[in-house]
Amino acid sequence: MKHKDKNNPNQHKEQSEQNGNSTTPEIPDPVDEKGTGSANDIDGAQAIAKLQYQLNEEKNSRIRIIAEYDNYRRRTAQDLLRINRECTEQVVSSLLTVLDDFDRFLQQSGSADNAALLHGITLIQRKLTEQLTGLGLKPINSLNQPFDVQFHEAVAQQPIAGVPPDTVVAEAVRGYMLRDKVLRFAKVVVSREPEPNEVTGDEVKGG
Repeated sequence: MKHKDKNNPNQHKEQSEQNGNSTTPEIPDPVDEKGTGSANDIDGAQAIAKLQYQLNEEKNSRIRIIAEYDNYRRRTAQDLLRINRECTEQVVSSLLTVLDDFDRFLQQSGSADNAALLHGITLIQRKLTEQLTGLGLKPINSLNQPFDVQFHEAVAQQPIAGVPPDTVVAEAVRGYMLRDKVLRFAKVVVSREPEPNEVTGDEVKGG
């Protein structure tokens, strides 16, 4: 009687082939794991490249904005300078004819009597006023008006009976507005309540 050798591989192979159960053990494919890692690296690199591109675009955008602002500031300064020059030229040009009138008047004043002199000065003053009015200049009406710090500068006070306090009673220097802006404040004298036994402005005039 023969005993089968359990350690004989040929016997195991023959037995497996006879039973039809020959199988090959599955071995993990190292290529798949390596490929997955490479894909992750590529995705990360693409994300970094995208962020770097966005950062560069943001920097370039800010540089363009700064450059545009500098250009705008230069253009604005040039426009303001041009407007100032044009306004100055306009004012000076409008006053040249007035200077001509003054020159002619001074040349002829030696032979003029007082009436003619007064008439000539009046005409020159009127022409100058018309020229400046055309540029938007207008006087500030101050007399008998309540004192207003937006238009007036008080240079003195005068006690006057029967006049409300802080009323403009005299103009030392006339004020002017250029369009809607105060060009020069009116320097005025304002009233106040007289003290007991104080001589008032009316009494001084009447005396």
